[in-house]
Amino acid sequence: MSKAPQPQVSLASNQLAASKAEGKREGHAAGRAEGFTAGKTEGLREGAGLERTRIAAILSCPEAKGRADLANHLAFKSDIAPSDVATMLAASPVEDLRASSPFFAAMNAIANPQVGADGYVVNQNDEQRASAMAASIVEAHRRLNSAPGG
Repeated sequence: MSKAPQPQVSLASNQLAASKAEGKREGHAAGRAEGFTAGKTEGLREGAGLERTRIAAILSCPEAKGRADLANHLAFKSDIAPSDVATMLAASPVEDLRASSPFFAAMNAIANPQVGADGYVVNQNDEQRASAMAASIVEAHRRLNSAPGG
């Protein structure tokens, strides 16, 4: 009896086993990569949602009112918890927007009369009001007559 054919079968069996093992490794690697990608995508989605919630909590907290610059900075440039940010904001001074406004500064640079509900200056007596009204009528008449085509 000859035993030569058995090693050929054994060789084919070994190749088949090696091929199956390689297929399993490739399948495992592909599955792992696909799972990693899906997990990463889901993690990014969940993380973005949590970050949006954090930012909204900071910007809408009562302590952020009057402290918008600081609230925005802490919301977008840090990873501090909203409760800690609220504590920090509460301990911070409220911004005086009027002090930093060029419009407010310009308006404060000129004298502004106190005007009442009827349109007249509050601190004028009847004679002063009548005089101011007459001057206003005369000025309006002059403007109309000096306008081109008038």
